[in-house]
Amino acid sequence: MKLFLTLKHWQVFALQMGPAVISQCFLFSGLQSGAAIGSFLLLFAIGMVFYAGTLFAWLYAVASGLRSRLPATVPMRLNWFRTALFVPAFYITAILAYLLFGSVADMGGSQVALLAVLIVPLHLLSMAGMLYCIYFTAKLLKAVELQRPLDLSDYLGELFLIWFFPIGIWLIQPRVNALVGATPLVTRGPNPG
Repeated sequence: MKLFLTLKHWQVFALQMGPAVISQCFLFSGLQSGAAIGSFLLLFAIGMVFYAGTLFAWLYAVASGLRSRLPATVPMRLNWFRTALFVPAFYITAILAYLLFGSVADMGGSQVALLAVLIVPLHLLSMAGMLYCIYFTAKLLKAVELQRPLDLSDYLGELFLIWFFPIGIWLIQPRVNALVGATPLVTRGPNPG
């Protein structure tokens, strides 16, 4: 995971967008040639795994890698962050697995209703988890830079840059690289969470 802390902005962008764009190009060319739906789903899954996987790995790398540089006056625990990151990762994996191996066409009306009852709360929980991860990473990044407790207005810009990750990475990653290259300002004890 520390690799994501040292990659340049264009490398993170290429790692996230490259496979996703390539798989989409094959997907659209397959649409024109009349390929099987299984091929489409596989290409979609590959693109989604790289897109979401890069974002999740980057968020985790930044949060866990920069946490040791936090000032003692800004307590931020990783337990909630890890849990919040697990929920959307599980949700996306479950949806992709269902798309690849399940079939809605074979389901009856009650099974589709049950699936909807499961998907809606998981989707909302996944969205809440992603928002918390974005908030946590933005606040942590800015707290490490400023070395003081923060208000929302201090890290609101970082929050939006991370939210729009493929674009924001061009501005955020050079700052992460600079922080990783710096010597630790504060040594924290073992990670309590």
